[in-house]
Amino acid sequence: MALTQQEIDSWRDKLEVGKERCLSRKNFSPEVIGELEAFEKDLFGYDPDFVAEILRQIAESTVGQDGNHAVRIRYARSIIKTVKSGDPMEILLIAQMIALHHATMTHAAFLGRSEKNLLQSESYANSFNKLARTYTNQMDTLHRCRSGPEQKLTVHNVSVSDGGQAIVGHVTHNALDKDKAAITNSSPLVADQSGRAMPIVQPDERSAAAVPRIEQNQEPAPSATRRKRRA
Repeated sequence: MALTQQEIDSWRDKLEVGKERCLSRKNFSPEVIGELEAFEKDLFGYDPDFVAEILRQIAESTVGQDGNHAVRIRYARSIIKTVKSGDPMEILLIAQMIALHHATMTHAAFLGRSEKNLLQSESYANSFNKLARTYTNQMDTLHRCRSGPEQKLTVHNVSVSDGGQAIVGHVTHNALDKDKAAITNSSPLVADQSGRAMPIVQPDERSAAAVPRIEQNQEPAPSATRRKRRA
């Protein structure tokens, strides 16, 4: 059965990826290569070029010259397994966190062995603090990526009048005076328990009392006196 041109191109691409993967891992020991191949199965479904390069980066940033190579690859593999979103950007962030944590703990070991040298202790302490702060920032970034966008909370203002009726409305802030809040869409103020709203009297509806006009030479009329009761 003859292969189509599309299938031939696909196999050629896979062969080239395999060659590049072998070249990128030639400096590692056979045990590390075996762990990377098992690691590669966990990332099935991602782009092959992405998988080959991210595994090389993880191996180079964690595998040192002090042994425990296979353990460190399995350690990184256990962390990458926590990515459930399928987002390559999240894998990149976690790969940075793995390398950063490894560097942080390495500097912590250097700091512990430099107790007698004050200059080395200060240098390692500064580096350790910077790495630890960066790791904390990355933890916050990872939490935001996994929790999604922040939810907005709408707060309503509730006030109670003298009559005991609650008035509910949205709180709006004036741009010129941010410290004062106004209540909109509120009900009329209740003066008593009967539930009848008190009418508002406009200024032009108020009746003014009639005051008699007194001329300049006119004396005011004497007021009426009360009669005394006889004993």
